[in-house]
Amino acid sequence: MFFVPSAGHNCRNPNAVVSMRMRLGLSVFAAAVAAGAVLAASALAQSTTRVSWTETWKVRGVPVLRFDVTQLTVDKRTWSAHVSFHNLLKTAVSLPRNNFGIAFYPSATLTPTTHPEAYGVADSFSHARPVTLKPGASWSGVISGPGEPKVTGKTWARIVFGAFGGIPHSPKLSLWITDHSLVLKLGATSSGPSGLVI
Repeated sequence: MFFVPSAGHNCRNPNAVVSMRMRLGLSVFAAAVAAGAVLAASALAQSTTRVSWTETWKVRGVPVLRFDVTQLTVDKRTWSAHVSFHNLLKTAVSLPRNNFGIAFYPSATLTPTTHPEAYGVADSFSHARPVTLKPGASWSGVISGPGEPKVTGKTWARIVFGAFGGIPHSPKLSLWITDHSLVLKLGATSSGPSGLVI
């Protein structure tokens, strides 16, 4: 599902346009993460899961970007995801800001007003993240970040891609949150650092 930093939303549209603050509870700059927020981490052994997520973002019925996730790892100190994204347009797409990350939700249901329990911005890429993605071009690699959320019990992890610019008939910047999710059961909290924002 894509979303943008706009004020309104359209619940009749399956790809509802809603604000980033509304969906992630954060500003587009993820300022709290940049400031080095320190939270308690949950006690969970490393959990690596292979997945086969493939999703296509369409605008007015026209495919614009394809997203793939093949592996997701969450442990007490880091999280990582093996991802790729492919430009299906005949024009270039820009990636002016890094909002790639992982979001943890309290249920499998994702609506335009659903807030995540925690969100972490990727601070590491296996190789340079492109600033521009040419027509037909793709990027594949591993994104990762610090910490595990201060969340206990069952949670649904989703990968966040973007921000993307230059998408026809779309606002200036747009993000994609995977429709697929990975169910994790997190243990009791313990003291320790985390780079995730809740």
